[in-house]
Amino acid sequence: MKEYTIKVFEEIGASNAVSADAGEKIYNKICNLFDKDYVVNIDFSGITGLITAFLHSSIGKLYGRYSKEGFIKEHLNILNLKPEFNETLIKAITTAKIYYKNPKNLDKEYKEVLNEKHL
Repeated sequence: MKEYTIKVFEEIGASNAVSADAGEKIYNKICNLFDKDYVVNIDFSGITGLITAFLHSSIGKLYGRYSKEGFIKEHLNILNLKPEFNETLIKAITTAKIYYKNPKNLDKEYKEVLNEKHL
């Protein structure tokens, strides 16, 4: 299998990965490579700030598109992520897995909770 490394710092042009739009850019690149059966390495060298919005839009969304068991684990590697961001990444992936198992049901529950709070 072919490999490709996406250097987040170079792709987004910043040391802080904090926007969903920047995450979407990474997501689109990953999808393009996955569809060509590449193994994708996401290199976080030089990234000093990272939030869940970026991770949800760059990595979390992959769990909705590539739902075949084990596909992401076999095709995606995370490189040079600062240890202090490990928990943020784990939360983003865990949330995505839960959401994409049954998105309609979770959307319904979310709307119900919001409506109850606004009554």
